[in-house]
Amino acid sequence: MGNIRYFITRLRVFARRRRLDEELVEEIALHVELRRQDLIARGTDPRDAAYEARRRFGNVTAIREESRAMWGFPSIETLAQDARYGLRLLRRSRAFTVFAVLSLGIGMGASAAVFSLADRILFEKLPVRNPDELVIFRWISGPVFPFDSLSGRSSQTDTETTSTSFSLEAFEAAREQGAAHADVIGFAEMDRVTIGTGPQAELATGQAVSGNYFDVLGVPPAAGRPLTDQDDSASAPAVAMLSYAAWQRRFGGSPDAIGRSLNINSIPATIVGVAPRGFRGTLQVGDAPVVFVPLAQQGRFERSDDYVNPNFWWVLLAARLKAGSTMDAAQATFSGILRRNVAANRPSLAAADLPRIRLEPGARGQVEARNGTREPLAIMSAVVAVVLLVACANIANLLLSRASARTREIAVRVAIGAPRQRIVRQLLTESIVVAFLAAAAGLVVATWLARGLLPALDELNEGLASDIALDGRAVAFTMAVALGSSLVFGLFPALRGTDPHPGAALREAGRGRFGQSRRMSANGVIVAAQIALSLLLVAAAGLLVGSVRNLERIDPGFDPASVLLFRVDPTLNGYEGERLRTLYTSLLERVRALPGVVSASASSHTLIASSAAISGMYLSGAGAGGNEAGSGASSGRPPLAWRLTVDDRFFQTMRIPLLKGRTFSPLEPPTGQPVAIVNETFARTFLDAQEPIGRRFRLSGRPGAPEIEVVGVVADARYASLHDEAPPTAYLSYLQHPPGAMTFEVRTAGDPLDLVSAVRSATSALEPNAPLFDVRTQSMQIRHSLRRESLFARLATMLGAIALLLSAIGVYGMMAASVTRRTAEIGIRVALGAERGTITWMVLRQSLNMVGAGLAVGIPAALWSTQIVESLLFGLTPSDPRVLASAAAVLATIATVAAYVPARRAAHVDPLVALRHE
Repeated sequence: MGNIRYFITRLRVFARRRRLDEELVEEIALHVELRRQDLIARGTDPRDAAYEARRRFGNVTAIREESRAMWGFPSIETLAQDARYGLRLLRRSRAFTVFAVLSLGIGMGASAAVFSLADRILFEKLPVRNPDELVIFRWISGPVFPFDSLSGRSSQTDTETTSTSFSLEAFEAAREQGAAHADVIGFAEMDRVTIGTGPQAELATGQAVSGNYFDVLGVPPAAGRPLTDQDDSASAPAVAMLSYAAWQRRFGGSPDAIGRSLNINSIPATIVGVAPRGFRGTLQVGDAPVVFVPLAQQGRFERSDDYVNPNFWWVLLAARLKAGSTMDAAQATFSGILRRNVAANRPSLAAADLPRIRLEPGARGQVEARNGTREPLAIMSAVVAVVLLVACANIANLLLSRASARTREIAVRVAIGAPRQRIVRQLLTESIVVAFLAAAAGLVVATWLARGLLPALDELNEGLASDIALDGRAVAFTMAVALGSSLVFGLFPALRGTDPHPGAALREAGRGRFGQSRRMSANGVIVAAQIALSLLLVAAAGLLVGSVRNLERIDPGFDPASVLLFRVDPTLNGYEGERLRTLYTSLLERVRALPGVVSASASSHTLIASSAAISGMYLSGAGAGGNEAGSGASSGRPPLAWRLTVDDRFFQTMRIPLLKGRTFSPLEPPTGQPVAIVNETFARTFLDAQEPIGRRFRLSGRPGAPEIEVVGVVADARYASLHDEAPPTAYLSYLQHPPGAMTFEVRTAGDPLDLVSAVRSATSALEPNAPLFDVRTQSMQIRHSLRRESLFARLATMLGAIALLLSAIGVYGMMAASVTRRTAEIGIRVALGAERGTITWMVLRQSLNMVGAGLAVGIPAALWSTQIVESLLFGLTPSDPRVLASAAAVLATIATVAAYVPARRAAHVDPLVALRHE
């Protein structure tokens, strides 16, 4: 209580400090006047009495300072005074201020951008009630799959398989039998749906959720009602909830949207509610479902019975643990439930391969996409940290030079009684002012930078682009970076610039000479550190740029020029079987008839799009296990083959050469002998040196799987990625295999993008509810596949160039200051007959020593630090000697050029002018 009263008293005094100061001045003047009158009364000459009175009274300024220290909060007032004084100095040195704010602002803005991304992706919790109470279900089993098929993310090693996908039956069992431990919810991604309220539909994403989903999460609707258990039935009427963004975009936020009909994959569903603003479901970060539908109705909207198959695993599970339940007890209970369910549906599965449950924290939703961002975010953080350190080193060097230029001022202040710590605080406050101005500049561009960095995070790019914005945490982080940076670049110059021996400092300032060698040594160390740090960025930029060039020079095995790509998925609107083939055939005919089209084809996957279909490969006529000796894996698993379903003109359109046999016929019988065309790698890997034409294989180990006959061999073409060699690929005819969504390839005589409008019209005329998506050229697709590597290369190049510029300025600034201080010395040398070349070399040698020291430290550091970008490299190693040598040469050249200008100026000093210097 006493502390509070004391604080309030000081606060009141602080508010009246101006009035108190005026009263103090009047009181001091009264004391001095009374002493003066007393001295005159004693016979002192009136002219001397005033001086003697002030002398006997003491230092008026010091007394006022001591009195102010007892009024309120003197530290705050002093800090404000120092800040105002620092701002006045910065206004006078505008060039220094602009350079310092811009260079530091770049580093701080980039730091704030990376922090915003990391905060949004890695640390933000779901906007639900008590998110820390949520858990995510994951199963772990042996190497044998406990399912027939799985939709979702999984990973497998030689000893373990794990995933977060479960069957619908397993979810229902967990919810019912584990109710004593937790309230379990189920949900699943609907990767691609068409929605519309009229004849035209648009492509969207959705999420299927269990009836208790919104209730367990504690997420009230923004309008209408949430989905309930009554809705979550395959026989219940089709209903849906809209996302808040879709409600605003399609219906303007009108309450009349509730009760209206929305076509989802051409199936009418009644809108019953709207999810709250900011709620994006519980899927991977970056997912933004437009609609929420009942989990049990996903099969209805997808027109498939697979979703009720107990051996099709596709449902994600989460739960809110109940009071009194523990994580260990819940894991044991749910593991038993899952193992019983799997054993009942796959009785041939060994007990050792039955899965067990591991519960993981669920406050942030699914974690796989988040975990995939840790490496690129770490690389970004390292790069921007190096730039920030280079900027700090440069500002520290400039502050050291400014402190040297202010030697006389500081020495006079020390000589008349200013405490050293007071001057250090003043200089440090100036540094803090610079840092906070730079932080303000950095915050202006941080959001823009964050959105520019998103492509490096692959699948999160489109989903998060509109969500990235600076919030209070990002601003607080940036202010903390500013404070820390000011200490990094400001404290050392402040300590070195305040000589505790003012007499020696005044004598040195009066000479106008080079100055103390130790001070020059401090500048040299900082410049060498800049060189070393800059080398890290330049080397990383060289590696990344070289890697992207290596990827761009790869021959993909097909001709990507002048090819338009677009994708269509009529299966969402009920097309299947022969009806779907007829639609594709009609669409191909219409596209081929368009002016400017050279050739058009269709395939199940887009080339170089990081997606592929892979199956086990079984040779017909082999021994046990269905594979010939040497063609299977040592573990007994079948070797893998990549498959691509295409039409008869695919190889002509993509210009993949036919080497043997024939291509597909446009009249390939759908029910006849299945045929395939294989690439060279497939023939070489699985068919050995034998004649491949006529050989047969299967792409499934199930009994009765059809045998496929090889009718042709084509040249190798890269499939999913430029990073990987062409895999063993089997091309299948879409006339003989049930097609799904297809990519259309259109080779044109002119610009492929000029045909987009005509292609849209042709597609809409056939099926208005089958919109085009992923429209781009094949060349754009290849560049898109390299976006991560390209972005990091551009980022490192840009920041490396900034670091080079800062280092060049640091070298130039130091050498210019050195020449200025040594003007008299250089004049004497010239007067005594020193040649210009000797003077130039004397100055250059100093800079080359710093460069050499920086490279000596930077090269080993680069060899170690560039390991963090190893995953982004192709055709290069982190220790590539050519890249390191080139980076060192670039740095040495730029530093030498920066030092040559002041060295040349020193060589042309007029001895008479130099000797009169200062």
